[in-house]
Amino acid sequence: MATKKSTKKTSRSNWAAKVLKAQKDDYRRIFKEEVRKASDPKKGAKKAGEIYRERYGATAKARWKHALKAAK
Repeated sequence: MATKKSTKKTSRSNWAAKVLKAQKDDYRRIFKEEVRKASDPKKGAKKAGEIYRERYGATAKARWKHALKAAK
């Protein structure tokens, strides 16, 4: 009698969650760095958002939605 192979699928939503976590961590690091450098915290926050959009091509929410679609 042959043994049955495991056919457990790996969850792609775990992959999407890892992508989101990495992006959030990156944004937090950018945000902290820019706010410290700027004389006005609001200007630093705006600059951090611009850097994030430039780096990832979209806002964090849009990147998360894209990651979820890719995971399906």
